[in-house]
Amino acid sequence: MKGSQGLVNAGLVWLLCCGIALGAHSQELSQSSAPTVQDETAGPYVAKYWQTQFLKWLATDKDAVEAWGLFNGGGFTGSGQFGQIMVIGNQQQARVYFVAVAKKEAVTHVVTSPGQLLGFLSSVKTLSEGLGDHWENGLDLFEREFVHLVKEGKTLSVKQRVKWRFGRGKCLQHCALEKIFEKLAK
Repeated sequence: MKGSQGLVNAGLVWLLCCGIALGAHSQELSQSSAPTVQDETAGPYVAKYWQTQFLKWLATDKDAVEAWGLFNGGGFTGSGQFGQIMVIGNQQQARVYFVAVAKKEAVTHVVTSPGQLLGFLSSVKTLSEGLGDHWENGLDLFEREFVHLVKEGKTLSVKQRVKWRFGRGKCLQHCALEKIFEKLAK
């Protein structure tokens, strides 16, 4: 009996050592392939899965230098009101990713119209300047998060992150920003 207990203990020690070594190796692999993200905010807050995808898409798009995302959650089901809208590109063209409420795949289209793209960029810049967090407490409120990223080499930097949740309050500038994203996603 004592001999079999010793074998069990030796087996557990071996499994523990191998598990630690394998865990360290997989962590090295995931860290080496992941982009460096400089984020001094505490986010993401809303639609964390889609924000992770957003980072991956920006990191792997060789032509993209900036990205803007409007993420949506909350409400009774937790899936938000209109879905997730992400725009990744540069001054000449952008890829728009739209994920409808409760869907698991993004529908994409490319915007190459200079007028449409510059109009979007100009409106987003104007509406997001000075925009601050607004977080009301309440039951079943929809939550939004705007994120602006910049890519330099393999480094992604969060230039701006704003979150909001409105109850009965006025949603002036925040809601205008939502409308700009919704228009581009159609």
